[in-house]
Amino acid sequence: MLTLREISNELLELQVCTSERAVGKLFGRSESWCSSTIARKRDVSVDALLRFSLHLDRMMESTLNAIGVENDPDEKSALQEGHQALASLKQSVMAEVWGRVSMES
Repeated sequence: MLTLREISNELLELQVCTSERAVGKLFGRSESWCSSTIARKRDVSVDALLRFSLHLDRMMESTLNAIGVENDPDEKSALQEGHQALASLKQSVMAEVWGRVSMES
């Protein structure tokens, strides 16, 4: 099961977010939601995961646009690595969603 702590750590490592407060907003929740959810060891709802997935799509699209206009090879490479990391995270999030939805059926 994909945990919010794992997602949060990945976003912080990728420098997509600078704090858990910012992570909460990507899930369509309040600034305190992420730290509260982690501390209370609650599962992230499917709704929140889907909202986050939409934000990932937007971030991936923005990253692709930046790759297209970047001239510096090192910067372009860094952007490509970031895009791959976001795509991998998106795949994990959607696998979590489908796993939960199929269990409910």
